Amino acid sequence: MPRHALSLMLVALLGAVAPGCEQRSAPDRPAASTPSASQSGAAQEREGPPPDSRTPHTRPHDAQSQDAQTRNPTSAPPNGNTAMPIAPGRFAAKELFQLARMNASGAVPDESRQSLPIPIRTREGMRVQFIFFAAVPRPNVQMLGVPQYLATLDPRNGALELLRKVTPSDFGQSHDPAQPIGPFSLPQGVTLEEFNRDLERLFAVYDELLPAFADSRASGTVDAKLRAEFVRLFGRVFEPPLAPYYKSAGAEFFNWVGVTFP
Repeated sequence: MPRHALSLMLVALLGAVAPGCEQRSAPDRPAASTPSASQSGAAQEREGPPPDSRTPHTRPHDAQSQDAQTRNPTSAPPNGNTAMPIAPGRFAAKELFQLARMNASGAVPDESRQSLPIPIRTREGMRVQFIFFAAVPRPNVQMLGVPQYLATLDPRNGALELLRKVTPSDFGQSHDPAQPIGPFSLPQGVTLEEFNRDLERLFAVYDELLPAFADSRASGTVDAKLRAEFVRLFGRVFEPPLAPYYKSAGAEFFNWVGVTFP
């Protein structure tokens, strides 16, 4: 699939369809959005340009020079300012997604597939992780490979706390790095517009659920309909071949919200 075709055909949050392709194409994750004037303290660009044209804005996490593991609890956007949350006390899930890609751009291959947010509880509080997987674009599909990097962000300030190399064994898996795990494309009968809409809503539902997940005392107060909506939307937009990695990395959250994996 030509790289220039992908960048020209980005639609709303994600995805591209190659010229002449009549079948479904593998949707990409959201591209960066330009912040409003009221977000003067926020990053100039949450995530770089789409994978086919992105060049690193900064190289804060060079795996070759830092033994494949980088700790940077005070990571800042390229403009040198400290990013400010769009809601009091925490960043939105979509912003964290974009910040993870932006801060990892110096180490993570441009064509890699980034997972959906994976919230975890730690001694220091809730953190949000993202797994970056090897990926090869092909007509109408993306061939997904093994995990390569794991990013951990603090949702209170958007800081990238950890970026490290990973292998399937880190998640209890034995996939061969030389072989693809499986293909990913738009679900049967789902248009790109519908996929984009579902993903946008899923990010919003993340934002409604995460405060309760972070505070175990409030976990029982989450509306059952909201949990059910998350389960439905997540099932429509996540990558089925990567289910074992979501299950391993985010077992506590996904069990809590009610997502079941094969």
